[in-house]
Amino acid sequence: FPVTIHPDIEPTNQEYFDKIIPIEPSKTIKEAKTKRIQHLIEHKEEQYVHLDTDTYVNEKPIIENHYSIAATTSQWRQEIFNLVPSVVIINKNQNSQEALKNWLKDYTTSKTDKDQYAFDRQIRKHNYYILSPEYSAQVGEPIQVSGKIIIAHCHYVKQTKIN
Repeated sequence: FPVTIHPDIEPTNQEYFDKIIPIEPSKTIKEAKTKRIQHLIEHKEEQYVHLDTDTYVNEKPIIENHYSIAATTSQWRQEIFNLVPSVVIINKNQNSQEALKNWLKDYTTSKTDKDQYAFDRQIRKHNYYILSPEYSAQVGEPIQVSGKIIIAHCHYVKQTKIN
């Protein structure tokens, strides 16, 4: 599937992306995360994958149609049941759009710059699916996987080689 990025700086390896839609640099973390959610709402594709910038794709993610939004949980925080927006697969429909708009509203009215908690609260109210740990294997943290790692999530890792 096509890869679109929304960078606030010019990417060094532009050949890896099908479409580059630059955005204005953000002044605060809250502003940057708000823009991210707005871009997810406005995305034109019917099915798409959103990845944090510290993720590495090892295998093509499988997109299925039986859910509106699929997300990973936060293993590295030891909050196994906390859905996080680091790897999100979206089937664009009324349900997913409503979930994303509710996430945006919840986050923009919260006092914190952490968007994970608003994401968890709002996505759970909709037709969601929890992705297996292979979709966001936390590099450098103990995690149990039962198959090939599809996406590695490298929190606070400066340089990582993935085989």
